[in-house]
Amino acid sequence: MEAYVTLRPLKTSLSFVIAFILFFSILSISNDDMLNLSSLIISYISGIAAITCIYFFLEKNLQQNKLLLFALVAFSLRMFVGVVHYLYFFEPDYLRSYSSNFDYLAEYVWAIDSMNIISGTLDGSVDADSAAASAAIAINKNYEMLFFMSLLFYFGGEKVLVVSSFNSLVVILSAFLIYKISFFIRNSKKIAFFCFVLVSLQPMEFISSILARDIFGQFLIIFSLYLMVSFFKTKYLKYLVTLLASLMTSLVREVYALIPLITVFMPRILAEIWTGYISKKTLMGVILLIIISILTFDFILNNILYRFLDKDFISLFLSLPVSLVYAIVGPFPWTQIFLQPPGYEFHVPQYLTSVYNFTLILSTIFYFIKYKASKLDYLILVYVLLFFFSGILVYGGKHTTYYSVAIPLLVLFDKDSKLSLFFIRFFLIFMFWVLMNIIYTFIT
Repeated sequence: MEAYVTLRPLKTSLSFVIAFILFFSILSISNDDMLNLSSLIISYISGIAAITCIYFFLEKNLQQNKLLLFALVAFSLRMFVGVVHYLYFFEPDYLRSYSSNFDYLAEYVWAIDSMNIISGTLDGSVDADSAAASAAIAINKNYEMLFFMSLLFYFGGEKVLVVSSFNSLVVILSAFLIYKISFFIRNSKKIAFFCFVLVSLQPMEFISSILARDIFGQFLIIFSLYLMVSFFKTKYLKYLVTLLASLMTSLVREVYALIPLITVFMPRILAEIWTGYISKKTLMGVILLIIISILTFDFILNNILYRFLDKDFISLFLSLPVSLVYAIVGPFPWTQIFLQPPGYEFHVPQYLTSVYNFTLILSTIFYFIKYKASKLDYLILVYVLLFFFSGILVYGGKHTTYYSVAIPLLVLFDKDSKLSLFFIRFFLIFMFWVLMNIIYTFIT
């Protein structure tokens, strides 16, 4: 039964703003000259404080002690894994040092350098008009997100493992959003808590010290959907909110700006085409959309689609079935873990992410077979599928995080809500993938 409650998006937005302010305020105790261990402890306390702040901003009917406890445990676990991973593979002496000499994958080194430059322009140590600053902006695909992450260095000093605290916090914030959406849709604390657990423990970027932007991008994508769901039943305001959601998703990747718009408008248009009747309202909307598209064609081309103009989309469409299989199965073969190809230090979460994705996809299929889906269900499903297919279409299913970024939203369709059942399915799929790899290895 759908809950007769509101999501209170303004209160939620305010709570996140206050939580981030609290996080950075405590983090500001840290500085460049501080021992790395001390800085790490401060960043951990910052995350704990921000999570506790978000919890107490929840409505009374949503609060439950086990929710806060699990949020803190999940945050600590993710951060612990990230720190241990970093110390083992990169800098064993990091905690006893005052600086870092991290130098591994070019993309992560570039991310650190960019964060340093951006934070330097904020505190005045780097000229904002310098060639270095201009280069940092020019080469960044997600400059706005990296700008936000650079605040870690601006407030806490150049301490690499501060990233583990931030990434872990962002995952928990995403879980809180899905917790609220689930309660709004299902009117059940049990189901909402189930969703919270699965999102907070998602394998994607479980190595929280990775200097990746996708986990923060996931937060923006989930928050955008949260806003769309909040205003789903309003007549006109939902269209303004959809534009805001498009702006937010564009910060992840420019082309994602189209996804909220397609999610809201296309199902209605297709439904009317299917019935053979086009309403005046829809017809006027389509005409207005065409006019706006013509007027903003150059802007869309140069600011949204420009990175994909050199793609051979005919070949990408033809290879879509193969890319789809690759995306569902995940990185293959499993023996890559043991063969240790370049970058093996980061492979395990990608394998587990693929199993996690497939488990949620199965739960979603069962949901639509067993239950009568609502319009809101279809809106969420279309939203997730657009991110999924855009990821495998453009990147051929080879970048796990690209097509997985919105998959955790599928937890909203698991009405069985039994953690034991989910993990049994997860384990069976995992073992099936291992068996297939053994067969694959013998065949090849």
